[in-house]
Amino acid sequence: MYLKPFLLPTFFLLLFYQTILGQRKSTDSLQNKSFEYLRQAFEEHEENQEVSTVYVNAWIKKAKRERDTFNLAYAYLHKSYVLDYQYAISYSDSIINLTKEYKNDEFPALGYMLSGYHHYVNGKDKKAIELYLTAFDYALENNNVNQLVEIKQFIGTLHFNLGNYKEALKVFKNQFLYFEGNPNIKIKYISDYLITLDDLSKSYLRGKILDSALAFTEKGIDASLNYRNDEMYHRFLLNSGATYYFMEDFEKAIDSLNKVKPKLSGHGLAICLYYKAKIYQNKDIKEAMPYFRKVDSIYQETQNSFIELRDVYKTMFDYYSSNGTNREQIQIIKKLIKIDSIIDVDFKYINNSIIKDYEIPKLRKEKEKLELELIERDMKSELTIILLISFLLLCVLLMFLFYRKQKLYKKRFERVINKEETAKTNLKNSKSLTSISELNVSEEIISQILKKLETFESEYHFTKNDITLNKLSRDFNTNTSYLSKVINHYKKESFSNYLNNLRIDFAIKELKNNKLFRNYTIAAISEETGFNNPESFSKAFYKKTGIYPSYFIKQLEQI
Repeated sequence: MYLKPFLLPTFFLLLFYQTILGQRKSTDSLQNKSFEYLRQAFEEHEENQEVSTVYVNAWIKKAKRERDTFNLAYAYLHKSYVLDYQYAISYSDSIINLTKEYKNDEFPALGYMLSGYHHYVNGKDKKAIELYLTAFDYALENNNVNQLVEIKQFIGTLHFNLGNYKEALKVFKNQFLYFEGNPNIKIKYISDYLITLDDLSKSYLRGKILDSALAFTEKGIDASLNYRNDEMYHRFLLNSGATYYFMEDFEKAIDSLNKVKPKLSGHGLAICLYYKAKIYQNKDIKEAMPYFRKVDSIYQETQNSFIELRDVYKTMFDYYSSNGTNREQIQIIKKLIKIDSIIDVDFKYINNSIIKDYEIPKLRKEKEKLELELIERDMKSELTIILLISFLLLCVLLMFLFYRKQKLYKKRFERVINKEETAKTNLKNSKSLTSISELNVSEEIISQILKKLETFESEYHFTKNDITLNKLSRDFNTNTSYLSKVINHYKKESFSNYLNNLRIDFAIKELKNNKLFRNYTIAAISEETGFNNPESFSKAFYKKTGIYPSYFIKQLEQI
């Protein structure tokens, strides 16, 4: 009993040592593999940083041992993709230093492009431009068409982001003319061609040259449909909605925006909702406000700023000045001041009409005035009593909510602990084959998949943490469509929910019956049950049971 506190740390130290030793052994065992094998293995496992790191480290070690400069540079390039900004920059600088004196068609231009890219995604636009211009010189010297296309496109994008729309248009026009004059290159780099059309459309839109914006938008829609590029098609639909809005053809604008809205998220969704809000604002500001609030909500979540945010907060401030409280006005003023400073830094562009009407000093004075009014109102004699009563009521409410929450958790725990194993994951009790015509899958294939799923469950293969729909379908010698349809039909849930529920059921069973398992940390339990991290395990556990695993284990220990 006295040894227990020491056994667990010792166990995990041994586990850690074995893991490190295993990784070193894995790296050494890969030294006989070709560079191409290591590259492909890295790309196949890129989403799993722990596995991909083993392959790229083996790649680096092999290149150093064989003194292969360019393979070492490629290995550094790939490793930078899975590293944080500071380390990624260090690796891109190493590529430049390695290849400066040993030029080939791709290096050292690729090193400068990589460094420029990492600076760009971390907000260092000026530094990114310098690096891409240096890369351009090397790419031009080596006549590397692919690099020249990418660099020009990127430099144009940076000009656009900085608000230099005239310079951006020059770059994008040259890119467009280059593609149109070289049909073979246009087809080979069709994604870059579509991006050029998108950039031209947006640049003309920013400059309010609406006919040209619409012309390139429609050209982009036709091209993206022709080459079946859904992502770019959605971009052009969004551009179409914005262009029709400025043309005051609100019916066509709404049609485009409604078509693309379900396909968007994050920044794109915020832009879509902004233009919908502007259309409704022409009719009734009250109809527009929910859309403006949603744009604000998306920005607060993503922190991805864009110029239109100025207008969002300006409009919200005007609305709350007439219809809102002082606190709402103060909140919006703070956001407007903040976004104004961010956009000045990020885009170096100032909308004169907004600054003239809502310059920062004026906003700050308005904010101070509103805050003073609040203070004077709050100085009333009854304030202290009201606050005290409110505080006491809050304490009572919190105690009540805490008690109710504990009671609810207790009921959920008892329901989980007393629950018999259901037939949900038992293939023998699966739904009959009476509705297989709906699946468009043969009975033979369904039977094979169900049999393999039974083995998959009974032998606990679901506890492996690298399972994906693609990998499992390959293991089953079938395709992802068939496997997904069978699971959806017979298990009544999606593949991810099916996998998570199997793992949670397994965890509950082990925690109930295996005392040693209960002594594991949450991180160790999540790994044993197939989850990649403790957070995803805890969320899945709570989703299925309504309680967290730590609470479940604590209650088990008390029984």
